[in-house]
Amino acid sequence: MNRSINATIVMTMFFGMIHGLGFSNYFKTILPGKSSAKILPLCEFSIGIEAAQMIVVLTILLLSFVAQSFFRASKRDFTIVVSAFIVGVVTPMIIENEIWNKPLWN
Repeated sequence: MNRSINATIVMTMFFGMIHGLGFSNYFKTILPGKSSAKILPLCEFSIGIEAAQMIVVLTILLLSFVAQSFFRASKRDFTIVVSAFIVGVVTPMIIENEIWNKPLWN
C-alpha cells in the first residue's frame, strides 16, 4: 500500500472512532441497565445507524451521478456547492452544541 492509502485508512478509523463514541454516549443515555442486557440492543442500534448512513451515502452518490451526467455539472462546481451546503448545515449545529457551555476544568 502506498502512503496516501495508509493515511486515508488512519483518518477514516480516527473519525469513525469519534463518531462511534458519540453514538455510544447517546445509546448509554437511552438504555440504562446491566451491560450484558445491552448487547442485542447495541447491535440493533449499530446496524440501524450504519444502514441509515449507507442510505444517505448512496443517495448523495446517486444525486452526484445525476448532476454530473445528465445536467453536465462540472465536478469542481458540484463539489463546491455540496461542500458549502454541508458547511452551512453543520456550522449552526456545532455552534449550538452544549460542549461550548461546559467549563474546561471542574
